[in-house]
Amino acid sequence: MDISRRSLLRLTGGAALASAVPGLAACGDGAGTSVGNAGKGLAPLPAYTPINLVKPDLPGTAQGVQDAFLTYPQKPVQTVDGKPGDGSVVTCMVITYGTAPSPAASNKLWTAINEALGVDLRLTLVPAADLNAKYATMMAGGDLPDIIATIDLAMANALQFTQAKCADLTEYISGDAIKEYPNLANLPTIAWQNVGRIGGRLYGVPVPRPQLAGVMFGNREKLEAAGIKMGLGVSTAQFAEGLAELATSKQFPLGGNNFSENIHLGAAGVPSNWVRADGGAFTSRYENPVYPEVLQRLRDWYAKGYFYPDLLSTQATQANTFFMNGTTLTLGGGIGGYPGMVSGVGDAFTVDFVRPYGDDPTPWLGNGVFSNSGRGGFTALKKASPERVKMLLRVLNFLAAPFGSKEYELINYGVAGVHFTTGADGDPLPTALATTGGENKTNLPLQYIAAAPYVLYLPGNPDATRRSYQAQQEIVPISVSDPSYGLVSPTQAAKGTKLNQQIADVTNAIIAGKRPMSDWSGAVSQWKSQGGDAIAKELAEQYAANH
Repeated sequence: MDISRRSLLRLTGGAALASAVPGLAACGDGAGTSVGNAGKGLAPLPAYTPINLVKPDLPGTAQGVQDAFLTYPQKPVQTVDGKPGDGSVVTCMVITYGTAPSPAASNKLWTAINEALGVDLRLTLVPAADLNAKYATMMAGGDLPDIIATIDLAMANALQFTQAKCADLTEYISGDAIKEYPNLANLPTIAWQNVGRIGGRLYGVPVPRPQLAGVMFGNREKLEAAGIKMGLGVSTAQFAEGLAELATSKQFPLGGNNFSENIHLGAAGVPSNWVRADGGAFTSRYENPVYPEVLQRLRDWYAKGYFYPDLLSTQATQANTFFMNGTTLTLGGGIGGYPGMVSGVGDAFTVDFVRPYGDDPTPWLGNGVFSNSGRGGFTALKKASPERVKMLLRVLNFLAAPFGSKEYELINYGVAGVHFTTGADGDPLPTALATTGGENKTNLPLQYIAAAPYVLYLPGNPDATRRSYQAQQEIVPISVSDPSYGLVSPTQAAKGTKLNQQIADVTNAIIAGKRPMSDWSGAVSQWKSQGGDAIAKELAEQYAANH
């Protein structure tokens, strides 16, 4: 996913955090190596032990196509015996993209979940826009919640903070030890791998997401009428001709709250954010000679009115609304947002996936884990006694119960007869309490604390499920992964936020016509000299240590 100008400006400066949290300054200056893994013994990743409660109607692939289900399982299975908690208060800080839920005492969903967990779960919900500032305050304060979800790898000194202040989980989850928590053992190895180690140790539990991350949703009827078919094989020229036909004073072919340049870079054959050469050296996308060609193309499209003009000052929720009401005809976003798009649009038009255009596209796979920035992240636990750490891991194990389980049903749909009823085909249909009453997983966002591997299922809409599955079958096999996923660069941890902000500002200004194309080479040189070259060197070293 792309990091928008606004979100980058919110990211917290590393120097302030390092000085505020004791012990971080020494290891967070880009020269420190305590968070790195080179030259250290690497704890084995958790042993993958899959759980297969229900057989998918449309099976996924190891490369990243999701398992798809056209109907809901008839008999959900209990995967956790008894209550995982010990009756204590458990505090948790977690991101939210919804409105605040009613208090636990009057919230039937929250009450039911606390009863099932056997704890008094108290949540501090942080809006996505405030996440980095809130976490910086938490990191500097010292009064940590029991569960910290999510440590975002885009936050300055996140790894150093985790190493200094959070529980080392290695003895509890490394290798076969993870089997004590079967639902966590069901998380795919790639999710643990892309969370990575810190100083050779395991500190975090991944919150899995689909590997195919950044996609472009499209208004199929409008796009196909302009010659942009929903399938591979659309050339760049054909795509541009379709955009020209669609652009009017009241509708814009390209929407979102950023320029989604990663999607357009992939369409042009730029393979990923980082590329590892045969000799082991890492090269950034910024150094790819095709990058300025893509910038020029997007700059031209912006000048011609193909992009929504106020895109950079648009909130994500506004961008979604503009797509659903037809103001914009495409929307770059995460594939996990597809069910919400389909539900929000209803019968107004068909939400489909704009396939990568171009002669030889290389769309980018994500890292398969959740984070607000898209760079990746994990759930960490406050340092505590072994007994309490184990109890908190049991709570996470409950929250990670897979599709087809009773626990999954409670977390995602609520209490039968209260938050959902069963439709004629067995699908869970939300009640008014879950929709207008706000007792749902959007307002009580447990899925950002821990989660099962994502499956593709849209209640009551098997056709939309088939559309997504078909798109994934076409896109995933030609997609490319980033070799830097799961690797630790001390310079990236200390300086990456500032460096990314600087170059994103230049990128956005060039596309918007506020700076000349000639500024691009200087921006890349500055990025390299101020830390980009050091990051590349460290990634090469870390890759050799991890493979």
